[in-house]
Amino acid sequence: MKKAVKAGIIGAGALGYSIIPTYLMKYHWIIRDKKRAKKEEKVLYALGDGEPMFFIFMHPSGNYAYISFSQWKTILKIPYDWKNKTLLTASILCGQQKQEGWLDGQGTNAKLGNPAQGVFIKNEQYIKEGKDDIYDFYFTDSSIHCIRYVTPEGFVHTYAGRGSQGVNNNPNGYVDGDLRQEARFNYPFGIHYDEVNKIFYIGDIENYRIRNIAKDE
Repeated sequence: MKKAVKAGIIGAGALGYSIIPTYLMKYHWIIRDKKRAKKEEKVLYALGDGEPMFFIFMHPSGNYAYISFSQWKTILKIPYDWKNKTLLTASILCGQQKQEGWLDGQGTNAKLGNPAQGVFIKNEQYIKEGKDDIYDFYFTDSSIHCIRYVTPEGFVHTYAGRGSQGVNNNPNGYVDGDLRQEARFNYPFGIHYDEVNKIFYIGDIENYRIRNIAKDE
């Protein structure tokens, strides 16, 4: 079955996400871990100047979290310490700080636009290979107008969008069809995955639609 993007109004409401608490200190935004019982705080990652938009997504294993950080054009990875019940220091999983672009690759060799919401998707091939981490992370790259995913090893791949190059030179627009050859988005932001029916739902902001992608195994 040919992979394709389809459009439709599925329903109202937000496509779920979570935001880490942030605190302004010395004109720098930082991510903090706040222990309620002991009333302790520690800096997990310094985000820099400005008012950053970022989202946190816990891995299904609970062993770590990913943070998509739009302004810095990166996705961070934070391990979780089960013994002490706290998040540890964050590091860059993929992307280059404040270097926007569309370039697939591994780690800091890849370039991202504005990574926004994301979902962890089980990869059956990883299970067959006996890998410890069996999930890829699919995310909307809003300003680059596409859906991408990053593997546990930090390899970034473009999954859908930026197609129909014969129409014009714009990477964005509203076109259904083959995920890479035809489909176009216009600032995709929200993403949800129906694991039972294996369908993505994409909040395509500037096209004012919720679109869906049936994922072939």
